[in-house]
Amino acid sequence: MTKNTRLQVAELEKLDIRIPITTGNSLSSYLFEICASLGRGEVFIWKSFHCGSKFTLRQKQIYKLDYDFATIHFERLSELTKCSTEQLQNLTFFPLYHKFFDNPYADYVRAMVMIQKEIVKNYRKYCPLCLNNEKGFNLLWQIKGFRMCLEHKVELQNSCPHCKQTILYHDNVLRLRRCPHSDCRGWLTECSSRITELEVLNEQSQLYHLWSFFLDPKKVLTKRVTTFSMEQSLAIKLLYVAQGFSEIYDRSKQIGISNPIAKSLTSFVRGNRAVKKVTLQLIVTIIRTRQLNIEQFAELEVPLSFVNTIYAEKKNEASGFCLAPWCKEYRKKQSMILIKKRVEPRRANLRYPNYYVCISCFLRYAYRPDNQMWNEVDNRIENVKMVRKLANKGLSKIEISRQLEINFYKVSEIIGYLAFRNLLDPSIENDYKPDVTPGNLAELFEMVQCDITTFPEKRFKKYKERFGWSLTEYSYFYANDTVQRFFLNKQSNLKKPIAKFNAIEKKANQVLQELIRSELRLSYEQTAAALECSESTLRAHGLSNIIEQAKSKQKSLHLHQEEKKLRGKVDHFILNAKDSEPLLLKEVFKTLGHQRDYIKNKYPGLLNYINGKVNTHNEIFQKRAWENKREEVKAAVQEVIKREPLNVTNVAQKVGIERPHVKGYSKIKALINEVIKEYSAV
Repeated sequence: MTKNTRLQVAELEKLDIRIPITTGNSLSSYLFEICASLGRGEVFIWKSFHCGSKFTLRQKQIYKLDYDFATIHFERLSELTKCSTEQLQNLTFFPLYHKFFDNPYADYVRAMVMIQKEIVKNYRKYCPLCLNNEKGFNLLWQIKGFRMCLEHKVELQNSCPHCKQTILYHDNVLRLRRCPHSDCRGWLTECSSRITELEVLNEQSQLYHLWSFFLDPKKVLTKRVTTFSMEQSLAIKLLYVAQGFSEIYDRSKQIGISNPIAKSLTSFVRGNRAVKKVTLQLIVTIIRTRQLNIEQFAELEVPLSFVNTIYAEKKNEASGFCLAPWCKEYRKKQSMILIKKRVEPRRANLRYPNYYVCISCFLRYAYRPDNQMWNEVDNRIENVKMVRKLANKGLSKIEISRQLEINFYKVSEIIGYLAFRNLLDPSIENDYKPDVTPGNLAELFEMVQCDITTFPEKRFKKYKERFGWSLTEYSYFYANDTVQRFFLNKQSNLKKPIAKFNAIEKKANQVLQELIRSELRLSYEQTAAALECSESTLRAHGLSNIIEQAKSKQKSLHLHQEEKKLRGKVDHFILNAKDSEPLLLKEVFKTLGHQRDYIKNKYPGLLNYINGKVNTHNEIFQKRAWENKREEVKAAVQEVIKREPLNVTNVAQKVGIERPHVKGYSKIKALINEVIKEYSAV
């Protein structure tokens, strides 16, 4: 706490603030009541219990009082108002955070992203009748979807009924109850139309009931499940309810949530904090889908048998046989190895969570997700058969590609595969084999950045550029067993299905633009929470660059805003500086509260601005001081003429200079000579 703040707190304590708290009202409304009672400004009062960045202490950010607990020193406010910290916290959304997080301060970013999706911050909703009765602003009114005062059954307003201008969140209209705009000043207490539609009344009543539960500090959404955190316990309960209260977890039977969200919640319960977590909308969606009320949801207890099955290891299915007729392991299982990586064959519209590879022929197999039939994943068996048949007839690669409508480079890779395994007719086989095969093929392939999912033409061009291989050489080398084993063990860069996530980048750009302008420091965690996906999804879809650019843009914006405010302080300081005294740079830096090196490193433009302003002030000061000195010399000359010989020494002594011929007085000596000449000329 700064010295000024301590003095301010001491001054407020003397005033003995005893404004009673109205249940249901917001903290910003309570602050307005205090200000109206004391006749002081909102920022002046807020400063006495504010914490966090000083740049949040602004009139236009009064809305933060209702949800951003990091800007409020509740203990200090409690001392000022003689109210308990619990009473004051209940005027904000703080009780909601405790229903989701064990420690809201530790999960601050998650809490802020969650609540900012639910509330309106750019205008104030008010009930004209409540305003007329001086009842203040209800906290629930700022939630999106609320449009009715439950007590009076009238529609909430957000603008003046006369001039139609918006009532902003920070406009304190409690005391005068008039429009805050100077060109209007009309009464805001004129009653709006009453809501009579039964459907709207029921909808608003249910919304009030739901949010009243969320903000009731005595109620909980769930009991903690064994050693899990509160949010993990909520995730477990959501999975349990969405599955229809079954005692065995089965992701395929979830209703009300998508499979990816169910998978994400399961991963979160298992300890992965980088995935999508519980949201308010998710809870509301599930209880409505299962036709529960919020009390029924809260009272449910999840059986431990369900929790244990979430952790149950999924047994891998036994592999099928190799289906390639030319393979030495044809119709055998011994050569099959399990690869725990997902695979998505192009144009197949299927996604296999894992697959098997025959280490004899290197074809991939899996059980189809739609019918659980064992099959070859890439359809290479049929392609190999058709390409082999046409190649043995003497058709070229380009002819085979056109006839079968298969990519030319893919045809070349298949012919290389056939040539390496001696499956082509001997008369043409040597046409597709290189003269020399390097002994370290796997090491050469490892030098280039690509994997098994890379398009054949792109893969070939990379190796051609690096080693100068022809297409025939590349295709033959690629079919080598050591190369295939290398790609088998190489981590794939395969992203999630494009069709399902093609809008994520567009949505990310929109969300990032909103986050850039927010006060929260932009991060991957915050972006993931706003997009309702995991951090790994952001990186998998190549969004790292645009997030880093957004972080840089937000930093630049915040620096610009801070510099603008500092420039305002400089202007105010210089405007109030005395013209009769020179300005010192250290006085300016003291006013700003920063050292010169800090300003130089962080705001180089501001340092130039300060130097320019100070120099301009000092030049004006010096000019006026010199003009005053000239007038003083003139007066001295007039006195000397009357009584003594007119010379430099006598005039200088009159203006207080005993030895004008000393080196340091050359300028004043020149001025005296100049004035004497003017008088001599007259």
